[in-house]
Amino acid sequence: METKSATQRKFDLLEVDLAHSEEESGTDFVLVDFAMLKDLFAHVRCGKCGLAAPDLRKPDRQYGLAVKLEVTCSVCEHRVERFSSPRTEGSGNITLFEVNMRALKSIQSIGKGVTALSDFCAGMNLSHRGLHHKTFQAHLRKVVQVCEDTAAASEADSVHAIKDLYSDLGQPPNNIDVMFDGTWDKGTVVTHWSRLHH
Repeated sequence: METKSATQRKFDLLEVDLAHSEEESGTDFVLVDFAMLKDLFAHVRCGKCGLAAPDLRKPDRQYGLAVKLEVTCSVCEHRVERFSSPRTEGSGNITLFEVNMRALKSIQSIGKGVTALSDFCAGMNLSHRGLHHKTFQAHLRKVVQVCEDTAAASEADSVHAIKDLYSDLGQPPNNIDVMFDGTWDKGTVVTHWSRLHH
């Protein structure tokens, strides 16, 4: 074996490209007080007639944490509407708003659920409930399915890479011992062993 670390050898086998991990990670969300945003819009002119400052409105209907923003000129009545969040990519008639998916993933990553998300959103005065519990569960099922598919693909890639490595070393590729990190128990590392029978 080489003098590379185990992590680096794994990355090399699985063709992990760390260059992409430092790139921008998508949409950049910020929390802004709506009154501040309206004040900012009061200092610009209509993009069509240039005569008046457009009025920024947020209708009462919310789409989880996403809202529709409307800008209307009081002189020429030119109107533009945009959602406060892009939608995620995917198939189907309606795709999820990215801000809702990120909220779901974030609250799940700390071991909490829809009630904690609602409490957080209410405390921040973002929304009275964050995501409706049925919407949360529907989105969660999609996230879980993607995670399961990704885990299965990763396992298959790992099995293939290990079989290739063992055959390169001249060893039979069945019943391969694989060691992976386990849990911490009273300050000592517990190591688990597994056998690949693929």
